[in-house]
Amino acid sequence: MSVPLSALSGASVGAWFRSNYPACKALFDLNCHSLTKYPWSKQSWALPMDENLTVDTVWIGSPEAETVLVLMSGTHGVEGYCGSAAQSFLLNGLQHN
Repeated sequence: MSVPLSALSGASVGAWFRSNYPACKALFDLNCHSLTKYPWSKQSWALPMDENLTVDTVWIGSPEAETVLVLMSGTHGVEGYCGSAAQSFLLNGLQHN
């Protein structure tokens, strides 16, 4: 799957970045639930040190497919904000491709 940048023209950089963990998680969830062109499934695991922190994964593609896209979110510290923005950009591109 390729995501043409032209599909996302007009979006500002600020559209992809969030300033805190709950906002990043909410955007990841929103983007996952907005996927309509591909089959997908999402799972979340609460972390033992804080049940409000989770690791979230989304499997995009048919369970029988030989090639799928799997994204994992919530596994980093402060650098996670940049990773969250990249995931939001990619998921949004998949929706509009």
